[in-house]
Amino acid sequence: MKMPLVALLVAPGLLSCVPFPSSVETPSIYAQATPSAQSFVGTRYLSGDLPEGVEELGGWLVGELLDRNDYWINQVRQGEQEFLWFNIRPGDQGQQAIFEVVDVLEMPAIAENENLVSSCELNEQPDPELLAIAQYTETEYLTQIRQAWRANRTSGQIEPISPAEIRCYNPAWGV
Repeated sequence: MKMPLVALLVAPGLLSCVPFPSSVETPSIYAQATPSAQSFVGTRYLSGDLPEGVEELGGWLVGELLDRNDYWINQVRQGEQEFLWFNIRPGDQGQQAIFEVVDVLEMPAIAENENLVSSCELNEQPDPELLAIAQYTETEYLTQIRQAWRANRTSGQIEPISPAEIRCYNPAWGV
């Protein structure tokens, strides 16, 4: 189903909407998303200019650094709820990247001893599409995985997967 898409541009003291032509089919299935979360799907925005009321908490590239950099995950918050937005990057407007939300994951609560991590391996093989909630340990790899997902670049969806055989690099190890 094609949906009209809108991006928000923030200028000093002015909030305006600019329509972008739609060239992407919006997925009909959403990863663990409520109707509120699903409403983000199809949103186009410029890098750094999220829709009103949405706060960016972080983000990362899905894939290798030398790939075309077309797929991104953004961790965002609206009110008290956190989400992961699976984005494509259909192009640029001037010096700013244009992103389009193609799927949304409504994040479960993360305990104080857990982290959302993305440098994960499946069966000891790096897999750039994996992300997980892992319990923090003072080890090079986090192996106590509570939940895991695949940011599937083929389907354009965040898919829940079994945490068995997944380990994730601990970015705080040795620090």
